[in-house]
Formats: sequence, C-alpha cells, structure tokens
Amino acid sequence: MIRRRVRDRLLPSERRIFDSQDLLSTLLRRVDRLAMADRIRAQSDGELISLVLTILDNALLDRHRVFQKLNRVDGPDGQWAQRMLAKLELNADDAGQTHYICAAFDVLDRDEDRLYLAMWLRDAPHTLIASMLGISHDTARQRWKSIRDRLAATFVPSDEPA
Repeated sequence: MIRRRVRDRLLPSERRIFDSQDLLSTLLRRVDRLAMADRIRAQSDGELISLVLTILDNALLDRHRVFQKLNRVDGPDGQWAQRMLAKLELNADDAGQTHYICAAFDVLDRDEDRLYLAMWLRDAPHTLIASMLGISHDTARQRWKSIRDRLAATFVPSDEPA
C-alpha cells in the first residue's frame, strides 16, 4: 500500500532519481525516530496508518521541493545546483542521496548558513530568510553568495578536480 502510494505520487522525472524503496526507507527511519523518542500516540490501527501516511506525504513533499528547486534555478545558483542534482541522480539510492545532501550542509560552518540553505531549498525567498535571520537584505545576499561559492566548490563535475 505504501509503495503504491509513493509510485502514484512520484513525478516521472523523479522516478529516475529515487523510487518507492528509497522513500520507504526514509519513512521507516522517521517512524523509528518518533518511536525512539516515545512520540507515537496512535490510539488505533487507523490512527497509526494515518500517521504513517502523513509522514510519507511529508517525505515525498520534502524530496519533491528539493529536486524542484535544484531543477528550477539558473545563473550562478544554477551552476552548483545542477552539479548537486547530477550527483544525486548518479547516487539514486537513499543512502547516496542522503550523503550528498548532508555534504552540502557539512561544508557550511555556521548554523545560520545551514538554516539559510535549508530555507532556500524549501523555496523561501531571500527577503524572508533575511527577516528570519534578523539581517538586512544586502547582508543576506552577501551571505548567500558565500554559501553558494562554498557549495559550488564542493559539487564539482566528476571530470574536474575537487
């Protein structure tokens, strides 16, 4: 039932990048984290199934947003985004994709930069990100340029030196 739901909701362009098994793995990790933290409060089988399907829908939406954003950007942002997308496509299994997404966050030294990237991947505009971080729009633009440069240096094509 879960794998069918995933297959029905994946866009054709996303099917070549990840499949229902990848999302099932993500779903199980998220449910496991909730169980370990004793945060599952389902009173019936129906409530548990509803919780699992909600977690699955959120995982699908998270991945869809990231890939949609990476596919849509152009200009200086598009250069590293296309490189990252290419690496994600080459490593279509869940562990490989998780590795490269984590690598993007790992190259950033500051929590604010990691928050900036997370919000950008979720399609938040730079003005909203600036407001959330309590900085001016100009400062946010400079910070994004620095973040983008570090990401571009990390996600180089496989035929270029790292």
